[in-house]
Amino acid sequence: MPQNDLSPEKTEERVSKAIWESDLGVWDTDLSDYAQVVNRRWAEMLGYGSEDLPDDPAYWLRIIHPDDYDKVIDAVNSHVSGDSPYYEAEFRMLCRDGTWKWIFSSGKVSECDESGKPTRISGVHLDINDRVSVINTVREANRKLNLFSGVIRHDAMNQLTAAFGYADLLRGEIASDSDAALYLNSLEKALDNIYEQITFTKLVSMLGSEDPAWQPFCRLIERSVEETRFTNLTVDDYAKNLNILGDNLFYRIYSVLFENALRHSENPDVSITIGFREDGDYAVMCVSDDGCGVPDEKKDLIFEKGFGEGTGLGLFLVKELLLMHNMQIRECGVYGSGCIFEILMPKGTYRLGPAVR
Repeated sequence: MPQNDLSPEKTEERVSKAIWESDLGVWDTDLSDYAQVVNRRWAEMLGYGSEDLPDDPAYWLRIIHPDDYDKVIDAVNSHVSGDSPYYEAEFRMLCRDGTWKWIFSSGKVSECDESGKPTRISGVHLDINDRVSVINTVREANRKLNLFSGVIRHDAMNQLTAAFGYADLLRGEIASDSDAALYLNSLEKALDNIYEQITFTKLVSMLGSEDPAWQPFCRLIERSVEETRFTNLTVDDYAKNLNILGDNLFYRIYSVLFENALRHSENPDVSITIGFREDGDYAVMCVSDDGCGVPDEKKDLIFEKGFGEGTGLGLFLVKELLLMHNMQIRECGVYGSGCIFEILMPKGTYRLGPAVR
């Protein structure tokens, strides 16, 4: 193994020199007046030479984009006050040529006075302008694509509504025991599937449209109940204190499970119970019903796209949505005694405590 015969002081000196001369913009700020000392690369990121920066040591504050200024100062103050372990922010800075450049800045208190009050903070800048540009380009492309697909869905739904109307009129013109009635049944089933597929494309277009945020589990269930009108539901007290890190569609997971229980149960009064337990590095949420359950040979197939009597998109959507959140789902009930869907949630994707609003 490589041997290190340098003293800690010498090692720290060499590391500091390497960082100072690297491709990172290095800065050191005096917290009394925000005067800042920077290296050559810090200046080059903004189009300056190391010798022609403005004389004002606190110049860096005046070239932060007005929309980002408060965010940067709040991040610095949060770290200096001890509320966060380090300072970190993404913001725009004004370049010498008048353009704005996105910068990622990270730092840590590097010096305190005798009373322990922070007096200096040091850190680095990284040019992330290309990355942000790509992200913004993709977002704009997605916005246009969603707009276009939304128009198509709207027009398709209008045509579908007309088709449902004509099918209803046709049913009144034919004998219920005729071959035509059988054909009409197949036609209406096909129209129902088309409707579900169009609805599914709308949901897919919304995936990832918002960053994940902490959501009270009880509120997710409320939204699912509002959507499905399913009320025969019991949630244990442990789950009521749960918050989940999820996007704006996370509630749809429970809506699909509720709809699945209603659709496949032979019992019109089917009930659902939701439980929660922690198990080592992850937690398990159980969504169980007292319906008919799933045969062993179909337990893995039910999450595949296209499987089942309908469109086969519901549980497929649940699986994919959970994978996006680093979670998994499995069905482990006993056939004839109801379904038990277990959602595996790694630490960091949930937390217990008062509802986060």
